[in-house]
Amino acid sequence: MFKIPRLILLILISFSFQKSDVYFTKDISPSSIVTLYKLLNLNLKGKIGLKVHTGEIGGKYFLTPKFLEKIYDYTKGTFIECNAAYKGGRHTTDLHKELLKNHSWSDYNTVIMDEYGENKDTQNKDIELEIKNPVKISKNYVGGKLKDFDSALVLTHFKGHSKVGFGGTLKQLSTGFASQRGKAYIYSAGKSTDWENKEIIEKTSLEDYIASMGDAAASIVEYFRNRGGIGFISVVANISLDCDCKGASQPEPKIYDIGILASTDPIAIDTAALDIIKARLQVPATQDFLAQITNSKGTDIITSALTHNIGTQKYNLIDIDKPRVFFTREISPDSVVKMFKQLNYPLGDKIGLKVHTGEAGGKYFLRPDFLQKIYDYTGGTFIECNTAYNGKNLHYTRSNTKNHTNLLDYHGWNKNGRRIVIMDENPDKNFNLTVDNYTKIPNNIVGEHLKDFDSALVLAHFKGHGAGGFGGALKQLSIGFASQAGKTNIHTAGVTSDWHLQNTYWASQENFTSSMGDAASTIVKYFRERKGIAFINVLANISLYCDCSGSGAPEPRIKDIGILASTDPVAIDRASVDLLRAYTDLGTFQLLEQIKFLKGENTIDVAEKHGIGLQTYNLIDVDEHDPPLTDTVKEEDENIDKTTFFITVGVISCVCLILITVVFILCFKRKSVDTNVGSVSLINRETNA
Repeated sequence: MFKIPRLILLILISFSFQKSDVYFTKDISPSSIVTLYKLLNLNLKGKIGLKVHTGEIGGKYFLTPKFLEKIYDYTKGTFIECNAAYKGGRHTTDLHKELLKNHSWSDYNTVIMDEYGENKDTQNKDIELEIKNPVKISKNYVGGKLKDFDSALVLTHFKGHSKVGFGGTLKQLSTGFASQRGKAYIYSAGKSTDWENKEIIEKTSLEDYIASMGDAAASIVEYFRNRGGIGFISVVANISLDCDCKGASQPEPKIYDIGILASTDPIAIDTAALDIIKARLQVPATQDFLAQITNSKGTDIITSALTHNIGTQKYNLIDIDKPRVFFTREISPDSVVKMFKQLNYPLGDKIGLKVHTGEAGGKYFLRPDFLQKIYDYTGGTFIECNTAYNGKNLHYTRSNTKNHTNLLDYHGWNKNGRRIVIMDENPDKNFNLTVDNYTKIPNNIVGEHLKDFDSALVLAHFKGHGAGGFGGALKQLSIGFASQAGKTNIHTAGVTSDWHLQNTYWASQENFTSSMGDAASTIVKYFRERKGIAFINVLANISLYCDCSGSGAPEPRIKDIGILASTDPVAIDRASVDLLRAYTDLGTFQLLEQIKFLKGENTIDVAEKHGIGLQTYNLIDVDEHDPPLTDTVKEEDENIDKTTFFITVGVISCVCLILITVVFILCFKRKSVDTNVGSVSLINRETNA
């Protein structure tokens, strides 16, 4: 059988991976572990083993059972550990059980997986896991009680290690899961299972030892991925230069606490932890820590694990302390639904889908046909308000309910049984929402039918605006949700609510944009106190002016960008503006100058001050994400050469990557007039307006 050098194989395999998600929080607490676990969406099956390090005598920095109590209760799992292969408080089962009592592990369901080892005639002898295509060792010995568990959550204290550089998730998977003799087998790179035979172990090179750890780690990952699943949480705190195995002699931590990481990818989570530490070179001990890893070739464990296709070093670091903004380049009805699903944010039963119903003659607003799939998926109702100006075609204007209804028919919002409500259809029944700590307006005036909905999905066409600079989620929240009187209240910064006097008392740019920020905050708080609110921005057909301009809106001069989704209105608008800056079109420059001149970003600043969102965010490109990693191969024929399989996968992936790139360039090359999206045109032009 043809063989290929391992380095080339590794390169080919790397092309078949996209990025893995690694979640991060600075909040080092029991609750944060549960929060991160939920984000992994693992759905671990059967009996769950919670892999821990039970700590050595006198140790102070291992993860205590009290710290892990909330994840223990939430998962209903069992703490699992193995005996040590050195003399201390854990090298015999009796001593280890005594330590479990002293460290309070015995207050919980805790199992020593190699409790019986090879010393008794029992059903719980060590089991042998096969390692295919090994770097150094072809088998891994683990405690017999591993078979009692269907899935695992690996809980790791990330810290240094005097011999192998650092101890993270991969080390916990390898020597952490190995039985006592399994540890010896790893230490000796497969030469011995006798942990007391120090001569053989000490003669083993560090490179072989670390490579063996990577092999062993892979066997555990594959074992659980073939069963009920496996996930990883790493606590990067109390970072000493040596391991928790040192107990009382472990040196004091000199690198300040960083946070907690979580992933379904063991390689990505260790890579991310190392990268985060590298970013803190100003801490003197960080340099010592990194030098220790370099000198011991500690990252060889990652190199070894990579060859087994259990993960990737490419990752998206998702800081959960910041809002998430999901992004896709695909602009289609299906993508709107896909992006809403990404939020994993259930709304209430009565969902208002806030839309802009379009001005007569308009070409670029989000059409009802384009939004049909999100309408069907959510079971919501389209909602809109009357305007505070007369349109050019008075029969189809939106300045009163009668003519607005005509326009709804004209634009097809009432077709196919779609429900749509004009929230301020009766202007005499408006009500006020109080603006907490207002900047310019003390209240926001909204239509009576707002009360008919307990949640909202705000669907915004992101574009320019001749008064506010740009229109996105925040404008849709402020002007969009305000009744006719409320719109006037905002445009005049609280001077009047009589829309006939709006032009007389038009506010300055700063006061107007500040009033929009004030008003937007009331809508967000209103729905967050009920069943929730979420936001989708469609960045396509981006004109300099608003959809309210109707036939007067200039042709789009900016390339279509994509669709954004978030539960944070501040973050989604900030991300939308930031994405604009990545383009060099003449139209982009003009829009950015317009936003600057009209103080458009002041709306974002004021909204942030109201506490409804943050301008710092994680942009998550969903086009880069792969499905969750699965086991390497399920071979129908055991004689199939797995190496050949991965070569094929790698080559095919490279070819596909090239083809996708070519298609992407062709598809997104700017057309002179229109952009068709999927099976429904976003700009379904009118011929009779």
